[in-house]
Amino acid sequence: MRIKTGILYLIINLFIISTYLPVKGSNYSGWDKRNNFIETKDTDISLLEEKYKYNLMVLLQKNRDIETDLTIIELKIARMEIPDITYYQRSFNNLNQYMDIVKKIYPSAVISGTFYEWRDISKYRRVAGLHDGYDIALPSGTPVVAGWEGEVVDICPWYGQEYGVTVKSTGDIYVTYGHIVPMVKTGQKIMIGSIIGFVVIDHVDIKMKDSKNNYIDFGLTAPAEVLIEKKDKSHLVTPLKSDKYILKANSSINKEIAHMEYLKNSNIFYNMKIQKATKKVFYYSREYYKEKELFTKGCIARNTLDKTEDNLLKACHEKGTFYNDRIKYKINNMRYSLKVITDENKIAHKDILKGKFYSKDVKKQKILSRLNRNNTHIKLSLLKVKSKNKLTYIKGEGFPPLSLGLKESKISVLEKQLKEAEKSLNDIRQKYEKAQELYTLGYIARKELDGIGENYEKALANYRGIQKLLIK
Repeated sequence: MRIKTGILYLIINLFIISTYLPVKGSNYSGWDKRNNFIETKDTDISLLEEKYKYNLMVLLQKNRDIETDLTIIELKIARMEIPDITYYQRSFNNLNQYMDIVKKIYPSAVISGTFYEWRDISKYRRVAGLHDGYDIALPSGTPVVAGWEGEVVDICPWYGQEYGVTVKSTGDIYVTYGHIVPMVKTGQKIMIGSIIGFVVIDHVDIKMKDSKNNYIDFGLTAPAEVLIEKKDKSHLVTPLKSDKYILKANSSINKEIAHMEYLKNSNIFYNMKIQKATKKVFYYSREYYKEKELFTKGCIARNTLDKTEDNLLKACHEKGTFYNDRIKYKINNMRYSLKVITDENKIAHKDILKGKFYSKDVKKQKILSRLNRNNTHIKLSLLKVKSKNKLTYIKGEGFPPLSLGLKESKISVLEKQLKEAEKSLNDIRQKYEKAQELYTLGYIARKELDGIGENYEKALANYRGIQKLLIK
């Protein structure tokens, strides 16, 4: 018992030497005018955590808004970088060229009816006469593709479920695709290879007229000579690229600020914890000496002194625990935040330089200068933190945890869904950009491009929907 009491006295004396003077010279909350400790709730620590969480959520939302804007700009840039290609034809495509297109869909296609071939009275004809087009034998349900680009000007019923679709093409040439179920509408733009409709029974009838309403025997015309004109749109892409790098730099700086907030508030958090524990130790040590004196005089019972002694030991243990927690924080959480700030600072600097390269607008130059000042300020602050904390770095996350202390906040289900939706959005966006390029070169039809575009819009809507739920 004497050994235990001697050790306790030593701890108390050392602690009073280290804590009494700073406590006496400071106006700590939780102490009365006579320097007596008053038990208080952790309201100040709770307020600190709440304020930190709110600020971090604001930064998270800002970053999500930046990422959304960045996605839109990158999509615009991708579209702009695809050159506008215009096809000019010196003579009209002949029948053989059209058959080459048809055989890509149905290799066994053959010409079953020729121009000016005699036709008797049938369900399609009230009067016998010459056939003014070409019939191509195709099975029922086979897609009928356009051989000439243009605009749908008329969709006319022929017989039963069979229709004729007329497309106005280059040089006021009118091409009619007959005996089909139409899949287009009036006013729709048509490219070579676009699906016009589907064969109803066993063939499609192709007729061609000029501006004077005269039928053309396009089986006799020479192959078309196609001239290609590309329009340069680099003057439109450059301003978008400057906006892109401004957003990217903003995103990096936003993450830097988030981690600086985490470092600053974590430091305050642990200091407040240790300060509160220090007050308790000081209070119970003083109480222990008072009760020790009263016990020797026989004024109080032994169990009262033992209870105060236990409280003092608990308070000392609690303070030691908080010191250990702060050491663990510096070793683990602090170093990955420093790593993220360092990396994002370098990325932001590069993006600012790229933004200045593409920007010619005075207003944008001012924005980039302001971003550069902010980034440099964070870098200088970071150097001060590094000089006080010689730590090795580990890989960290883009944003720090929502909670202070050693208890890390787990990624919620919504945050996992957001990451998956973001990955899906990036994949479909790349597919959409590739489809636009193939469409421009004439390898795919407009309908297929529109289908991929609809999938991209759904993915974007899903991503934004999860964002809204996460904010709520």
